[in-house]
Amino acid sequence: MSSQNHNDYQTALPSGYQLEEYRIDDILGHGGFGVTYKAWDTKLDQWVAIKEYFPNELAVRQSQNFSVQAKSSQDKDNFRWGLERFIEEGRTLAKFKHPNIVKVLRYFEAHSTAYIVMEYEQGRSLAQALKNGQTAEAEELLALLPPL
Repeated sequence: MSSQNHNDYQTALPSGYQLEEYRIDDILGHGGFGVTYKAWDTKLDQWVAIKEYFPNELAVRQSQNFSVQAKSSQDKDNFRWGLERFIEEGRTLAKFKHPNIVKVLRYFEAHSTAYIVMEYEQGRSLAQALKNGQTAEAEELLALLPPL
């Protein structure tokens, strides 16, 4: 997955930010439910990917302490429900041991939100390849599906 410019996503944690033992380097991707960062694990001396629960429609980040909170009192229940699902996702994915699934190393709560730490896999998404004008033959796509 290729990284994106940090300036493209203003509410992300800044490059160089220390999140527990992880130093944020760049943004790998972002969507409606969160941000995925490339980070350096300062204890294990390796790159990791960190997925942060940050639902754009429901949450805002406090600039002074980087905590995440619901945008309004009406959004609190939905934010909390999503956060609980996100933590459960981390717990569930950490149990998988399969060569075609990126390994979850841990999950934790901080800044009033949650994070899933995964092994970092160099590469790019199918969407990025198609955006760059590349195409895939039917045989290539069919070869990808059985391992998934």
